[in-house]
Amino acid sequence: MSSDVFVTEARAAFSISEFCPRNRISRKKFNKLVNDGRGPTFMDLDGTRRISAAAERAWQQRFENPTEKEVEAIARRRARRVQHAKEAGKLSAASPLHVSKTRHKNRTT
Repeated sequence: MSSDVFVTEARAAFSISEFCPRNRISRKKFNKLVNDGRGPTFMDLDGTRRISAAAERAWQQRFENPTEKEVEAIARRRARRVQHAKEAGKLSAASPLHVSKTRHKNRTT
């Protein structure tokens, strides 16, 4: 076997602590997805939750190929974020502490 070939052992299942970094999501995001019914399928091994490699792949494929209902929900969440950002920007600009309303000391003209 050449030195440039790496042999990796396939994992059958992952803990939630292993699953989150593998999929580059935080534990908080993972919990939110599970609470929204959008999390992966779990195996229960004597009270310990595990996510099989097959369940991980199925979960990833659901996000790669969302249903029409999921696409609509994504669009609604995006629209809410945009609206929230617009409102926050207006409030910020209206504040007397906004950078555009502060006087600059020691300004030379």
